[in-house]
Amino acid sequence: MPQGRFLIHGVAAFFGGTDPSVNEKDLQDRVSGLRKDRDSIAAILTARTGAKLSDVKQKMLDTTIFTPQEAKEYGFVHEVTEVIIDPSQEIVQIITQK
Repeated sequence: MPQGRFLIHGVAAFFGGTDPSVNEKDLQDRVSGLRKDRDSIAAILTARTGAKLSDVKQKMLDTTIFTPQEAKEYGFVHEVTEVIIDPSQEIVQIITQK
């Protein structure tokens, strides 16, 4: 849809529980996991868009918002149309937590 927006953002970690403190080893492990996740997602986006890996990683880090036309030019979408999605279609969001 021409009115839409596309967001590319980095990965995040959630620290659950009641104790807000984190020791150095756990923090290093969490950062290592975040980097692996970022690299994996960036590699997929690079392969599908043809963009440079360093550019994708930077756009993820910067939390970049694209207009539909910009998303098309970047390679995220193939076409921008006025077709309205059937409201009965299920929308699924996948969130993973460690």
